[in-house]
This record gives sequence, C-alpha cells and structure tokens, in this order.
Amino acid sequence: MTIAFLRTPLVSTLPVGVRTQIGDAMQLLGKALPCHVTSVAGPLITVAFDLAPSVWTLPQITVPLFGPEYVRYPIQPKDKGYVIPVACPVGFSSGQASSYPDMSQPGNLEALYFQPIGNAKWQAVDGQSVVIYGPNGVTIRDTNSGAVIVLHPNEITVTIGACVTTITGSTITMNAPTSITLQAPNIVLDGNLTQGTSGAGYPATLQGPVTVVNDVTAAGTSVHTHKHSGVTTGGGDTGAPV
Repeated sequence: MTIAFLRTPLVSTLPVGVRTQIGDAMQLLGKALPCHVTSVAGPLITVAFDLAPSVWTLPQITVPLFGPEYVRYPIQPKDKGYVIPVACPVGFSSGQASSYPDMSQPGNLEALYFQPIGNAKWQAVDGQSVVIYGPNGVTIRDTNSGAVIVLHPNEITVTIGACVTTITGSTITMNAPTSITLQAPNIVLDGNLTQGTSGAGYPATLQGPVTVVNDVTAAGTSVHTHKHSGVTTGGGDTGAPV
C-alpha cells in the first residue's frame, strides 16, 4: 500500500500559523466603532453600530456614558458618537457589577463606553461662549440642592431655601420669608406701583425727604386740590378735607 503525502517546509508554514494566531488575538481586542443612541437609561446608553451592512452585523449593546457625575448630559436617541474600548470590563466602575474586574481578556464588545462626537448639523452657536442647553432646559445646583437655578423653555426659577425668584416672558416674581432689599444710589421704578394688595394691608414707611412731582391721593382725597370744611377766620381749626 502506497501512502502519498506532501511535506511542506516549516519555513513556509510557520509564518502562516503565526499570522493566523495574531489575527485571532486581534479579533478579541475591543473595537472603537461609530454608533448612534437607541435608548437611554440614566448614565447607561444602548447603541446601534453605524457600519455598512456588508462589513459586520453587530448586536445593539448597553454601555456606560462618558463623563463625570457632576455634569449630566441630556443624551437623546439618535445622538451620534462612538464606543471606546478599555483593557478590562468596566461594570464595577459603572455600577453594573459588584466585583472588581481581573485582567482576563474581555469580549471585543464587552469593555466599552460611549463618547459623543461633534456633528456638522448641530445648531450654530457663539464660538466664543460656553453654551449649555437641553430639550427641557438646564438645571444648575449644588450637591444637596441648597441653591437651584432651573431654566425651562418659558421661565427661569432661582430657589435658595424658601426664597424663590421666577422670571417669565412677561413677569418677574420674588418671594422671600423675611425681607427683600434693593440698595443703590438710585432706584428707578418706571410703572404703576401697587403696595399691600392683601385684605389686611401692609404699612408703608418712607424715610424722607420725599418729593412727589405730581398729585398724591390719600384715602380717596387729592392732596393737591382738596378743600377743607369749617374754615373760619382767626386761630380756629379747620374741618376734615372734603
């Protein structure tokens, strides 16, 4: 019985085997790939990859969002970006896992996080200013919400403890539990001034001198044109204004 076989020199087969091993190892490495957001759950982002169908068919994955706790980005579905790989799983850092990672090789779509990317179709803004906006506005606060500034599409609200100031397109309202102080060399009030609108009323105290350019009406009586009853010649007292 004759057995036919072909002996291939090692110098020819060894490089092929090495290249195959290197290629297999590279396939295990994490991939930095373009993607877009499909859903958002707080700091966790589900993305779909933006690759030509002829390249790969990859599953949607959920990854943590880039950025610190102290600046929350209002990431929206369809926002574009890319995923960035790291050397080991990030589940412990992102709060998705309870144990520390080891240095074993993660899957190539396992140890990733989402990074937004600039887009030529964004709104044009002042390139010399820091511009912050979101679909429902902007919130600025300290860690414990002792002071909060909320910008909504139709109003701005500033809250510090029980003091609240609200600005809309037509009104400004200031509420304080004790006092509101306006202090300046000149304060101009240009408009009708109403004081003490509640049923009980409020006393008004002015520290003169007070100059009134036009008339003053007190309890329905004009100071400029009113008359007195019971006027007599001599040192008697007049009656009340009429």
